[in-house]
Amino acid sequence: PALLTALAFLYTERQTPMYQAQAKLLVDPSGSGEMDYNAILSAQQLTKTYQKLVKNRAVMEGVIQTLGLQLSPDALAGQITAAADGNTQLLLVTV
Repeated sequence: PALLTALAFLYTERQTPMYQAQAKLLVDPSGSGEMDYNAILSAQQLTKTYQKLVKNRAVMEGVIQTLGLQLSPDALAGQITAAADGNTQLLLVTV
């Protein structure tokens, strides 16, 4: 058991660390925080639109250029998920 523990420790020590970041965004088209029923429905639709735009090629290219990444837009998009949180105004982006 001690040998296996030592081997497992050595193996994990040599692995490249993997990190994950998550952001939950509130879509508020009015910018004021005050919403009536129609504004909420509009925000829900915008959330679904933003979900698609997050992985847009032009957005990926801008991120790559800004951060100086050595990835293709498709490779970066493959590392990102964007999901509308049900029928809410919340957009969850994970990298």
